[in-house]
Amino acid sequence: MKQLAKNFLSLVSSEIARKILGFLSVAYLARTLSLADFGLVSLGFTILSYTINISTAGLNLYGIRETAHGADTDLVGRLISLRLALSAAVFVLTAMVCLMFVRDPLMSKLIIAFNGSLFAYAFLLEWLFQGRESMRTVSFGKSVTAAVYLVLVLLLVHSDHDVLWVAAASVTADFVMMLFYYARYRREGNKIRLRTERTAWKQLMQQSLPLGLGTILGQISSNVAPLIIAIIMTTNEVGLYSAAMKLVVFLLLFDRVLGVLLLPASARLQSVSPEQLAPRLADALRWILLAALPICLGGTVLSNDIIRLVFGGTFEAAGGIFRILIWFLCFTMIHTVYTSGLVAIAPSGVYGRVMGISAIIYVVAITVLTKLFGLYGTVTGVVCSEGLTLLISRMSLRPYLKISPSVPIQWVLVALAVMAIAVSALQPYNVILRVIAGALLYFSTLLLFRVFSFNEIAGLVWRKSS
Repeated sequence: MKQLAKNFLSLVSSEIARKILGFLSVAYLARTLSLADFGLVSLGFTILSYTINISTAGLNLYGIRETAHGADTDLVGRLISLRLALSAAVFVLTAMVCLMFVRDPLMSKLIIAFNGSLFAYAFLLEWLFQGRESMRTVSFGKSVTAAVYLVLVLLLVHSDHDVLWVAAASVTADFVMMLFYYARYRREGNKIRLRTERTAWKQLMQQSLPLGLGTILGQISSNVAPLIIAIIMTTNEVGLYSAAMKLVVFLLLFDRVLGVLLLPASARLQSVSPEQLAPRLADALRWILLAALPICLGGTVLSNDIIRLVFGGTFEAAGGIFRILIWFLCFTMIHTVYTSGLVAIAPSGVYGRVMGISAIIYVVAITVLTKLFGLYGTVTGVVCSEGLTLLISRMSLRPYLKISPSVPIQWVLVALAVMAIAVSALQPYNVILRVIAGALLYFSTLLLFRVFSFNEIAGLVWRKSS
């Protein structure tokens, strides 16, 4: 936990900067593009997330795990060569599907343009630095990307007619990120030697594909909603859902930081000191619960005010969507802990099986509920599906590892009640002031009832890696 805490604190400041930059880009696009074009951009990013994960085929997760275990430098050349071949194949296939089956010419062009990033991701060495737990490098690379994307969006996108420039900005930023990691790798005196060894590629695929299948299925789970909305309804509804989900993604800052940290840390602990894995994950889960619950309750109470503040009146209907969708954050943050444990300790097929079941639950629940209840059915399906996935992950991990966080739930509920009453009572005041007041009251109440102490916080901040 000491190494985890040190990495967390070195990462979080730059990660906050990256999230803020990305959030500013989303807010600017929401106020510049029409609701339908904002939905198209969201669809483009959604499809790109699928093609990236298909072309990656679990090689990143495999690379992180093997690097954490001390793999030699030859892995870099073998892995990148395979990823480049897969990326080219996926890009060509995606372009053919778009040209043959997508009726909207703008949507087709946008999807193909976004997928130019596949070639940047093929050479991306983020997995290598993450496996080494060089989290400052990882975080700085992402921050550079977010800054470049924001600057390009501000320079290039001024109306609905500039929607293709959003894809150009995204692809350019991804190539900048790729070059940043490559430059750091070269400064160490290393070179990338591409190798087209079919036998080595086959072995890599056999080892990574079970992890990749789980990742792809997990991506289906988390990103299937915009596609289903687009099929059943219109891009306007995609825009409303995407606005609410972008807010949730922004609030998932700490979950993403923990995800980056927990996987290599868990793999390292399992390799060198397996008896420490369960208590470290339990400690992480405890802090996640204490942080996620007030965010979700506060988001529920302040949903309409937050949406108006960020996106303006055009997206006001997204307030009710956000009120439900915010609880996805709580479930997915807890899920991150169990996923890290599964990847670190369980056979690869277990993670893939969990994600396969999750994908089926997501697709069925979202499709049925969207048909019956529209957007409110969509977000209810997303939240309930993530809750079920969390329970399945927990049950799948129990044969290998039991995680039991120590959280006095009665005092946490009291603190949440105090926060909710205060936020509601301050209705006439600015939403930012209400958020600050609610957060201070919540954590003050937890301190009062000794749910945690200043010494614990100080220990996380000042302890050095052993």
